Amino acid sequence: MKHRKDTAEANARLRTALEGARQYRRRRHLPALLALWPSQLDDFSAKGTREIIHRLKAALLAERRRGRARHWCYNLNRHMALVSALEGERNHLARLSQKQTDETTDATSGEPVI
Repeated sequence: MKHRKDTAEANARLRTALEGARQYRRRRHLPALLALWPSQLDDFSAKGTREIIHRLKAALLAERRRGRARHWCYNLNRHMALVSALEGERNHLARLSQKQTDETTDATSGEPVI
């Protein structure tokens, strides 16, 4: 029975993180999670997004370490926010990559990009 309960809790946390990723807005949510310059927040290029993803991964790793160590400053809400932000940034990078692929495909076929 315990295994089923753990799986249900993990699924609930995953659903919460995915819902958070859908509602994620960089300019609103990211300043509370990472120390960034305004120019970094406004850089929606692939390179800027990769840099933010890298920093989010490092912050998430540090938060997970605090959680596993049962450190007093571990914050489950921050952990969930980091997971949601990371997923949101990954989705943004995937859309950028897809857009770039679509533009390349249309350019090689000679069709105008609209």
